[in-house]
Order: sequence, then structure tokens, then C-alpha cells
Amino acid sequence: MKAPLTHVLIRSIGKGFYRVHAGMLLFFFIAAISYCFFINYAGTLPTESISLANLVLTLAFITSPFMMVAAFVVWAVYTGKAWQYTMAQLALPANQYLFYSATAFAKTRQWASWFLLQLFLLLPALCYSGFALALGILYGHLLLPLLALLYLLLLTGVSAAYYVLLANRLQGSGRTLRWLARLPKPYFSLFLYQLLHRHKLSIALVKGLSLAVMAYVALYGVDDFRALQIVVLLMVMGHCYLLLQEQRFEVLQLQFGLNFPYSRYRLLAFMCLRYTVLLLPEIAWLLRFRMSWGLPAAGFLLAMVMALRCWLYVIGPHAGRYLRGAFTFFILATLGIMGGLLWPIMSGCLVFSLVVCAIKKLRLLS
Repeated sequence: MKAPLTHVLIRSIGKGFYRVHAGMLLFFFIAAISYCFFINYAGTLPTESISLANLVLTLAFITSPFMMVAAFVVWAVYTGKAWQYTMAQLALPANQYLFYSATAFAKTRQWASWFLLQLFLLLPALCYSGFALALGILYGHLLLPLLALLYLLLLTGVSAAYYVLLANRLQGSGRTLRWLARLPKPYFSLFLYQLLHRHKLSIALVKGLSLAVMAYVALYGVDDFRALQIVVLLMVMGHCYLLLQEQRFEVLQLQFGLNFPYSRYRLLAFMCLRYTVLLLPEIAWLLRFRMSWGLPAAGFLLAMVMALRCWLYVIGPHAGRYLRGAFTFFILATLGIMGGLLWPIMSGCLVFSLVVCAIKKLRLLS
């Protein structure tokens, strides 16, 4: 028997999701197929060995814990995109009827329908998991493919529960996190509250990526200080999206802050304090290393984040230009780290931040 709510959800949300993200999904599908079956090898390889080498690369997806963890991270990000799209669709006036249609059923029935919708949204990941499971059955490697399947089912169940909570919470009510309203809100912390209120999914994904990097370091360790600096640089790149959101928040909602009698140096101190709070998990993790590594790495983290934030004051809230600049910074910083230029890079970032604050006086650019 076809559930009417499931049919409506798939037609209203599921099919639209694939229309919007068809290009991205097609790119990843072609990239995965090309890597597994049509990769070109450096050097000479006998013709009869090419198929065996392609098979070895394909089996790495079901025998390597690192590859499986990478797949888990990609699926978590993909699930976050599905959440973001679903919430955006539920917020459209044309889809407000879904609140009343969905909440007319029992919560267990709602959960089942949302579960099937999320399974529909996760079809690419399910196909990958099914392919890995088939290879695992053929070659006797079942543990990781089964874990991948259980992980997808867990993501689906959690997503369905979240959708049920969202639909029942938003129906006829505008409740927010009431405990946030009772906390003091100094000026430097306003964006942090904005993250908790409006960007919970974004902060969860960014911190999830940082946690994945930490887990990788915990598993394999770092024997060179330059390797730890690369890890810090990756954490900074993961926070670029939040920095862009902060710029937009200041331009759109904090224009009144320009009238406050704060000096440029006090505002710079506010920025440093705000990013210290935002990056507190990463800083605490870095300080677990020995003092000669942890303190410089933590300072390096804050200096780079502040420099990328001040770069937004120069160019304004233009995502394309900002991302190109962040990518260029990543390449140059990587080359500098490989050359042992930690202190010049850190000093350059701090000087750049001070110069921008002095010239622009932290005035938001339109």
C-alpha cells in the first residue's frame, strides 16, 4: 500500500532535490567511475595487469578504514545538504500545507514517511553501499560494507526524527532556543549567537570536519611540526564558510554597530576574542601537544582566521572572489609551511589584520 504522505514528500521535495543537485551528483559519479575503472597509471604497466590494478583500487574502498571514514564524512556532508534543501523547501509559502498534512498523522507514521524520503535522497550513497556490499560478498570483506550500510540507515533514521521534530515544532509556533534569550550578549558574541540560532547545521558540519581531521591525527599521529601546521591550515579552510556568513551578518544586521564608540583596536580585540571562543575545541586540542608545538600552532590558527576575515573587509561579501582568494592563500601558505616559514606567515597575517583595521576602520563595505 502506497502511503500518501510519502508520495507527496517525494514529489514535493525528493524530485526537486535531484533537479537542483543533478550536476554535482553527475560529477561525483563520473569521477568515481573514472577513478576505479579508467585511471591512467604512471610508468609502464603490462596490459594484462591493468584490470588487476583497477580491481585493487576498487577493493580499497571496502578494505581500507581510511577510505571508509572519508566516505562517511562525504555522506554526512551530503546529508547536511539534504537537510538544508528540505528546510528551505518547508519554509516556502507554497509548501506550508506540508506542516498540516504531515502532522495530521501519528508521529510514528510521520517518521516512516520522512524515513522513506531520506532514503530516496540518499540513493547515490545507497548505490555505493550496495556496490561495496556486493564486492564484499564476492571477496570476503563484509565488515566495512555492513558498517557503511548501518551508518546510512542511522543517518536516515536521525534525519527522519529531525524532520518530524521540525515539522511539529514549526506548526503554528515560532519557538526558538529560549535559553539563549536569558544569556548575556556582549557585542563581540553576537555572531556566535547567530550561529547557534540560524546556522546550527553549518557549525555542526564545520566542527565535524575538524573532528575528522583530529581523529585522523589521533590514528596516525604527526612526527613533524610542519605536518601539524598543515592540519591547522585545513581547519582554517574549513571555517571559511562561517567567516563569509559573519560578513553577511554584519552587513545586513549589524549596521548599528558602526555607531558604537569602539576604537579599531578594541574591535580587533573583540574579533580575536570571538574567534578564540569559536575555535575553542581546536585550540584545546592543539594545546594537548607539547608546548613548543601547541602554542605556536594555536597562534597560527587565530592569525590566519583573522587575516581571512579582514580580507572580507577589503573585498566585501563577494563569495566568488573570497573563495578564490582563500584558495590562493591556501596554496601560498602550504608552500610557506613546507619552507619552514611559520613565523613570517603568522606575522604577515597579523600585520595584514592591523593594516586593514587601521585603513578601513572596520567599516563594512557594501
